[in-house]
Amino acid sequence: LGRTAVRTAARPAGRRFFSAESHEAHHIKTMDTWRKISFACVPVLGLLAVVNVGIHMSHEHHEHEAPAFSYNKIRAKKFPWECSDCPLFDRECHRRCREGGN
Repeated sequence: LGRTAVRTAARPAGRRFFSAESHEAHHIKTMDTWRKISFACVPVLGLLAVVNVGIHMSHEHHEHEAPAFSYNKIRAKKFPWECSDCPLFDRECHRRCREGGN
C-alpha cells in the first residue's frame, strides 16, 4: 500500500483532454458572432425604450379612484396606533383622522 501511494504521488499528472478542445476555433467564432450581435442590439433596445417612453408620455393619464369594496377594510381588531382605522402608510387617512373627519 505504501509503495503504490508513493509511486502514484510521484507520477506527473497528465494533461486532461476535454471533448470541446477539438472545436475551439468554432467556439471562438461563435462567441465573436454573439458579441457583435449583442453590441448591435444595445442601441436598438435604447431606441425602442425612448420610443416607448415617448408614446407613453404623449397621451393623458386618468387617475381613477379605486372602488370601495366592503371586503377591503375588514378589521378583526384595531391597529395599535392613534388612528386605528387607517392602514399604516395611508397618509391621507391619517390626516383626515387627525382633523376629526375620518
